[in-house]
Amino acid sequence: MSQPPLSQQIQALEKEIGLKRLERNTRQVRLTPAGGLMIDLIQAFRGNFPQIQLTLREMTSAQQGQALLDGTIHIGFLRSIECAKPIDYRTFTSESLIAILPEQHPLASQQILSVSSLKLEPFILPPRHLGVPFHDLIMGFCAQHGVYPNVVQEAIQMYTIVNLVAANFGVSIAPSSVAVFQRSGVGFRPFEESVPSVPLIAAWRTDTDKGALSAFLETMEDISPAATNE
Repeated sequence: MSQPPLSQQIQALEKEIGLKRLERNTRQVRLTPAGGLMIDLIQAFRGNFPQIQLTLREMTSAQQGQALLDGTIHIGFLRSIECAKPIDYRTFTSESLIAILPEQHPLASQQILSVSSLKLEPFILPPRHLGVPFHDLIMGFCAQHGVYPNVVQEAIQMYTIVNLVAANFGVSIAPSSVAVFQRSGVGFRPFEESVPSVPLIAAWRTDTDKGALSAFLETMEDISPAATNE
């Protein structure tokens, strides 16, 4: 799944463990159990199996899918996957969509937004070719409410999108877990409309050495027992 930004985010979250859960209501977005599950999983695995070296690699869903096929990673966490042997997968968790706004944006004064209020806003989104189902889910949600995003900037990583929003490049729509990237200059707001569920899928090779992988999957079951095969 090791680039410095990811490691820094994990370390920051581990230091502020009380802030790692996101909850959505009509007034605010704050951390829920789903938003902190990944950090819980990493902490539990490292605590239970200190003899196993865990190396994290930062990749898009498309890159992870290819890395699984190449055998260069044992397990990936993706937004979507086309399953074929020797890959197996399981929904690790699901979350909702939220809006990301510059802190000084007029809409940031509202505690809950209608997606239609973003109709004329410039958007920052990930490139479609690096995650077609996820990109289309966002665009479909917007189109359902008469919004056709004007994408003025693309960025691959969510923390980059948050930083671009803070720099006033535009607004964005992202999974609720993006709110872990708390920083000055941005606001995270829930939508008043019903939003589609955004899955986070764990995928792994079934023909790889089962030692370390089995230990990780066992820990994942303990952390997210509600996870089910699709």
